[in-house]
Amino acid sequence: MARKMLPLNIELSNLLAGSVNILKQEALAIGIDVATHKSVVTGQIKKSDVIIIGNQQKILQLLKNLESQKGFLEFAQIISQIKLCL
Repeated sequence: MARKMLPLNIELSNLLAGSVNILKQEALAIGIDVATHKSVVTGQIKKSDVIIIGNQQKILQLLKNLESQKGFLEFAQIISQIKLCL
């Protein structure tokens, strides 16, 4: 019997807009989403909370993809925060 992949939502707070935009692009590329403040994309706000919407398998894939961003902006912190939720 196939194992079900249960939905998993992870909330992260007070991220830089640049980090949020990259995080959203990386998530969309693997088929999950990141909910953000609507003004992040226009640069009208500098920070936003986010909700990563996916399942454990996809979020683990997202973490793997984010490793290449680890030295950029606040991605080391973002990766650590996501790992705490898994």
